[in-house]
Amino acid sequence: MTIMNRIAVYALTRPAAGLGTRLAEALNHEQATGNPERGTLNGERETGNPERGTRNADVYLPAALAQELGGCGFSRLRDLLEETFHRYAGHVFLTAAGIAVRSIAPLLRGKDTDPAVVVLDQKGEFAVSLLSGHLGGGNDLAREVAAIVGGRAVITTATDSLGLPAVEELARDSGMRIAGIRAATPVNAAIANSRPLLVFDPGDRLGLAAALGPEFPLRRIQAVEEIHPGRAAVWVDWHRAPQAAARGALVLHPRCLVAGVGCNRGTDEEEILGLIRSGLHELGLARESLACLATTAAKRDEAGLVRAAQALDVPLVCLEDEDLGAVTVPNPSETVSKHMGVASVCEAAALHQARTTKLLLPKRKSANATLALALAGSPQ
Repeated sequence: MTIMNRIAVYALTRPAAGLGTRLAEALNHEQATGNPERGTLNGERETGNPERGTRNADVYLPAALAQELGGCGFSRLRDLLEETFHRYAGHVFLTAAGIAVRSIAPLLRGKDTDPAVVVLDQKGEFAVSLLSGHLGGGNDLAREVAAIVGGRAVITTATDSLGLPAVEELARDSGMRIAGIRAATPVNAAIANSRPLLVFDPGDRLGLAAALGPEFPLRRIQAVEEIHPGRAAVWVDWHRAPQAAARGALVLHPRCLVAGVGCNRGTDEEEILGLIRSGLHELGLARESLACLATTAAKRDEAGLVRAAQALDVPLVCLEDEDLGAVTVPNPSETVSKHMGVASVCEAAALHQARTTKLLLPKRKSANATLALALAGSPQ
């Protein structure tokens, strides 16, 4: 399992070990203080809060150096990387680029799963984004490392070199999930070469027009039949979109669906998950677009709800009675009002969290749970 926002720093020589240790300390300091100002390792830094809190970077050194300088010791880099490579969100190698490349090559899986990799020379002059520059955040990590050490970030991805956004970064920054990462390549090629790009994006959730500028040949489409082989296309939808994917479009799912859920005490997670999946399937909605589960604060410790949210990889949002009670719902319940103190849980929670007055799916029931679905950002 990847440790989010955690960076592994590797050094093989004494000079590199010293720089790597100071780099990790700076990264940890930023994580603890939240200070956006970045100085250099040779310059002055604001001290901020002396308490570190959660560490943001770990240093790995050969065993002899680790015993002398601190850090985590290892005997063979390739053996170590078999354990660490997919556990960290990013890696910084203070080694020759060739050593980094040969060490990570057997571990690569794909651009949608590989972590960011940056190579930093031991003088701290150049921070090279080597792997997962866009989706994995390698370019951002290179810039961050360069800013800390007072060096220069080396970015080689085509869009960045031209000062243009990459579609993976726009999707990531917009909180979207990517279905079929390989389709990003022709889209980025179209962006880099100013070739026409087809876009289906109701509500302009990705914001491509603003990101690319008025001169870019962006063509809005309304139907999947407008996508033709060989034409780069982006399809932004909270519905399942197998036809768009089959036609070669990059399918992006915005996280904009809110599932309001109520349940009896002790309801099993599988019953809750089954109800949610059934509701999404009924309307042809993409599970990847689910933003959260919303319920009453009285259910914040309900084990089935907590586990269901974890299984769906979304947060569980718990709302107070005053928030739920202020929402007008289509199906108020006297029974719910009697036991919970509010006229609705699932519908009120979905509407409140989505900040809308319209439901995609009114209340549905299983034996012990209720569900309602709403679209965040939908018309009032």
